[in-house]
Amino acid sequence: MQQIRLFLRQTLRSIAFLPTLIAGAMVLLAVMHVFLFQDDWFQDSIWQRLALADGDSARTVLGAVIGGMFTLVIFTFTMVMSVVSRSIGNYSPRLLPVLLGERYHQVTMGFTLGTIAYALVLFFGISSERSNLSAALGVSIVIVFVTVCLGLFVFFIHRISKSIHVNYLIRYSYDNTLRLMDRYQKLRKHLDHDTDPPRLPVELRSHDLGYLGDVELSDLADWCARHDRLLELAVAPGTFVARGAVLFRLDRSLTDRQERHLRRLVLVSADEPLQVYEVGLKHLAEVAVKAMSPSLNDPGTALTALDYLTEAMRRLMEIESANRFTKGGGTIHFHRFPAGAFLNELWMEMAEYYKHDPALRSATRRAFRKLRTYADRLPQTDWPLRMKAIQQRVFEIFLER
Repeated sequence: MQQIRLFLRQTLRSIAFLPTLIAGAMVLLAVMHVFLFQDDWFQDSIWQRLALADGDSARTVLGAVIGGMFTLVIFTFTMVMSVVSRSIGNYSPRLLPVLLGERYHQVTMGFTLGTIAYALVLFFGISSERSNLSAALGVSIVIVFVTVCLGLFVFFIHRISKSIHVNYLIRYSYDNTLRLMDRYQKLRKHLDHDTDPPRLPVELRSHDLGYLGDVELSDLADWCARHDRLLELAVAPGTFVARGAVLFRLDRSLTDRQERHLRRLVLVSADEPLQVYEVGLKHLAEVAVKAMSPSLNDPGTALTALDYLTEAMRRLMEIESANRFTKGGGTIHFHRFPAGAFLNELWMEMAEYYKHDPALRSATRRAFRKLRTYADRLPQTDWPLRMKAIQQRVFEIFLER
């Protein structure tokens, strides 16, 4: 059951899933129109008026639809590539998967491709000797689909014109990062911090090379409860995993079947782990750094990225440190990026580029005042000392200019 849930999650997150589903459903409907539906079902006068019974006229309409929709697809593809090229050149190539993963892109692609496939199936169905009233009625349905495609195309132009603005991209990345933080925070009742984690003797090494994606701790805890094992995930989500690196540690050895099942619960691949909230914070920092690179020198974009990044850092400070997850009798120890060291790394990178611009130096001071004020309000944490230390290092870099 866990393997099925993992497969479904990976499939639903795929960019190709929704277009394939929509196009496949429309192809299936076209096949049913040509080969399965019976003329007796459509003998009412209303269906007869809607059907384009003349075969030559129907083929002419379908030919025009197929040619026009191909032109629309080419234009849409050109628009997407233009936005992608601008995003890579001006902001950060890491925003590309976030941009292409938006649902409206996938719906537009799927419905357009599905309309073309639907029209092709009907074209050959009407051209054959098995042409029937049902297939002729499908031509009228194609016209409806084309009308919907035109509406989607207008909406697509509207959304794509917004997507080229850096404020939209930054806000989208920020919202996605906060959503991932909130999802992690919902696990709070199952999380705690083990000051003396056990040292587990059995090591399982990675067979793959790439980045560790977000891990479903509930699935791993269920696995531990089912097989009566203590488990440690030795790598933090979002970290690069070398082939042969330690991926798991356990208290006892496993059978081959248990090991295969455990490995299927995590994903190590070349894809960037967009479901890890630390990666979203890195995206915002990279946009800020890229904006102040010599090739762009865009302080306005850098300032916008800094504002959103400050708010995301404030939310990060609310997440309590944890390294143990317990649920349903299963316990797993895990690792995440140390929050203080992670923020220090982001600020050091940005400070090197911000130190030459007086407006950005002032904005950085305001950001630290906001973060330190918020840190002072957090109960029983060491965030005030952490933020003070990071601020001192950043200001030391500012003095080096």
